[in-house]
Amino acid sequence: MKFIAVCAIALGIPLAAQMNTAGKAETKGACSPAVSGSNNTFTFTCYGVDRVLAEQIRQIVANSKRDRSTLKIISEKLTLLLGEVHNQPSVTSFNQQGGITAGQVTIQQGQPVLPPRRISAESKPEIIRILSEKSGKVRVSAITGDPESFDFAQDWFDVLKAAKWEMADQIVRAFIISGRPWTGVNLQIHGTPVLPGGSVQMSNDSATGHLARVLQLTTDLKDITANPTLEVAEGYVEVQIGPHPANSK
Repeated sequence: MKFIAVCAIALGIPLAAQMNTAGKAETKGACSPAVSGSNNTFTFTCYGVDRVLAEQIRQIVANSKRDRSTLKIISEKLTLLLGEVHNQPSVTSFNQQGGITAGQVTIQQGQPVLPPRRISAESKPEIIRILSEKSGKVRVSAITGDPESFDFAQDWFDVLKAAKWEMADQIVRAFIISGRPWTGVNLQIHGTPVLPGGSVQMSNDSATGHLARVLQLTTDLKDITANPTLEVAEGYVEVQIGPHPANSK
C-alpha cells in the first residue's frame, strides 16, 4: 500500500543566518525538500512511497547529523529510494471482474440479483381461495442456505396452511441437492420414476394437479418440474423450492 511520508529536518545553522520572514515554499516532484519559516526546517513530502521505503527515509533522517553534508547524502539516498518506486511495474486492467489496479483490489459482486420470488400480499387471498377448492396432503421444503428460496417456500407454506391443506410438518423443511443441480420448483409426488426426457401426467381433478396449476400463477411453467418417486407417501406431494432460475445462470 502506498502512502505519504513527511519528514522534517531541523538544520543547525547559526541564528545570525536565519531569516525573520519567510515566503511560501513550493516544490515539485515525488519527493522534494521545501524550506519555510524561521527555524530553517526542511520538509520532505513524498507521494506514492511504499511503507518499507518510507521507514528507510525516516531512519535516514533520524540518523543524520543535521549538517549540510549530511543533507546532501540524504538527497542522494532519497533519489535512489524513489527510483525503486518509479521502477515498479504498473498494472492496467480492461473489462475485468476482480483484480488489482492502481494499488487497489477490485472484487466485482457478479451479475445484478433479480427481484426475489414472492407471493404478494394482494395475491394471497385469491390463491388461498383457489387452493381451498381441492385440498390435499403436502410438505413444503426449501434448499438449505438460500434465504430467497426459504422466503418463497414460507409463502407457499402459509397459503397452503390457510387453505386447509394437511401439512406434513409445522415448519418449512430444508433439503440439499445431490447430483446435478437444478433450479425452480420441483414437485415430488408418489409414483414410478420417469426416465429423463419423459413426461409426468397429473390429473386436474387430483390435489397434485390442482396445486401444479395454482403454482403457475406465481411461477413460470418452465421453472416447474415433477418427479415421481416411491419415497413419497401415497397421497402426499412435496413442494421443493430450489434456487432462483434467473440468478443461477
